[in-house]
Amino acid sequence: MDFINSIQNIQQKPRHVRQRILFISVAICMVVIIISWLMVTSRRISGTMTNIPYEEIVTSAGASPLEILKTTFAETIESIKAHAKK
Repeated sequence: MDFINSIQNIQQKPRHVRQRILFISVAICMVVIIISWLMVTSRRISGTMTNIPYEEIVTSAGASPLEILKTTFAETIESIKAHAKK
């Protein structure tokens, strides 16, 4: 019943307050979804979909972060294409 009372309390607030509550709620949900997506994506890229282990990509000699990202992206695309052909 406390949840229903909270909803009724929010419904009685002025429109600008309800819009602010909505905006904050959507922003929090969006952040949670993006963080979850990044965690899942990083685990997939870290060796399960590519042929190179994550440690080898990170410790490659003198590679800049952009080169590492380019290599990871290219190998992930190749891996996806290989899985799609199966």
